[in-house]
Amino acid sequence: MIAALLASALLSPEADAAERRYAIVVGNNRGDASEQALQYATADASRVVGVLQSLAGVSPADTTLLHNPDADQVRETIARIERRIGADAAEGDQSLLFIYYSGHADADSLHLSGTRLPLSELKDAVEDGAADARLLIIDACRAGAITRLKGASPVAPFEINLSDEATVSEGMAIITAAAPGEDAQESEKLQGGVFTHHLLTGLQGAADASGDHVVSLDEAFEYARDRTILMTSQAPVVQHPKYKYDINGGGDLPLTRLDGARRTGQLLIGLEGEYIVFDAKSTRVVAEFESSIGGIQALPVGRYVVRRRTPARVYEAEVRVEEGQATRIDGGLLTQIPYGQTARRGGASARRVALAVTAGAAGTGALREGMSDSLGGFAGLRLDSAALTADIRVRYTAASGENDYLSVRQEAYAIDATAYRLWDAGRFAGGAGLRVGGERITQAFDSPGLAPDRYTYALHASPVVRGEVSVTTRVSLGVEGGLSAYVLPYSDDNPSPLTAVPYAAVDLSVFAF
Repeated sequence: MIAALLASALLSPEADAAERRYAIVVGNNRGDASEQALQYATADASRVVGVLQSLAGVSPADTTLLHNPDADQVRETIARIERRIGADAAEGDQSLLFIYYSGHADADSLHLSGTRLPLSELKDAVEDGAADARLLIIDACRAGAITRLKGASPVAPFEINLSDEATVSEGMAIITAAAPGEDAQESEKLQGGVFTHHLLTGLQGAADASGDHVVSLDEAFEYARDRTILMTSQAPVVQHPKYKYDINGGGDLPLTRLDGARRTGQLLIGLEGEYIVFDAKSTRVVAEFESSIGGIQALPVGRYVVRRRTPARVYEAEVRVEEGQATRIDGGLLTQIPYGQTARRGGASARRVALAVTAGAAGTGALREGMSDSLGGFAGLRLDSAALTADIRVRYTAASGENDYLSVRQEAYAIDATAYRLWDAGRFAGGAGLRVGGERITQAFDSPGLAPDRYTYALHASPVVRGEVSVTTRVSLGVEGGLSAYVLPYSDDNPSPLTAVPYAAVDLSVFAF
């Protein structure tokens, strides 16, 4: 009955205001004095408010956002909202209360700006609350290899007993970001809590397994749990979110509505695949999800970069989400990212490298006085990955020289290896690295007398600056240069074995995959 009434309130934009949803959202970057200040707890809380107000039917007037409060401020807020809910109940109205917390915690309490709020007190307050349905979500104590510990040193993990034997009051649900004995985790890439990020992504549409454009409590939790486990499986401790509820109607309680929401638009997915949505500057992951054709992802109004990943390829588009409008993401909008950039960004879901055949022209300055610059060409293989770009080349160059007594032709056969780091900006990329190699140098003389051919070996090393442009998805044109230091054998006409000469090359890389 409660779920049905709240569903009616959510699904009917013009529903009577007596059916209300309240939210208390707490983000606390400051715990105890000995704990390291957090970066993302308050940002997580603000993002939760945005989703609740735009998609979950919570009005700004019924939302309380607390950044870095102490324990008494949280107590007073809960008491104040409970009085409002109690007044609703006295009039026979239905209500739902969301309480969300992100911050420091230990096994016994939340750490709030140098104060403590016992977990037992919080749990009792929610259990005894006047709202018909109460939802408590806690994301605290994060650690891991891809993460940062919430605090200067490990502490006993936050725990609310959610075992199968546990019971909660009728009309109450508790969600924790990690199981008892585990730390919850946060991600620099996501700039927020791993669980909170996936929960919000799910509430914005990725969790809509039924396709009815409404995300239920069950759908949201199952999506966030599965994605959290998958992402933290690479960390030393896998994070297992927990969920226990006793709400009439079960976990079918509707939480968010995807169409007709306030201050949002939609991405309508026209191609099946994995999607990542970034903010306009591509600095923060807004959503990451898998979708079939026809899926919907609701987003706040604004500009985004949408990236679709396949096992071997990555496609990208810049879009603007307009209020109340759906933007279709399909082949007409998405543009394939060049193979090299795909590997360098680590974008493809399966293939992590890109292999290319490369060829071009190269030249160095004169190795000895009286000789011309050495000019020639090369061919080789190139490998791009997220960590670096590397290539190996076989190079041939030739130079000449003459004086009053003879003329000489100099030929060099070399093997060069280069490793460098490239940064991408649209179709362009630039970076720097190190080139090393060795070569066999042969000199043939033309003179009136007898002058036998001679040869020698040399080693060289050079810092390299490189720039390139992607001509097509498979072809890139590059130019590079540096100052090569040569180590040559000592001889009468080469008293200094160390010689520095300029180096330059232009090349074309054709990617096979």
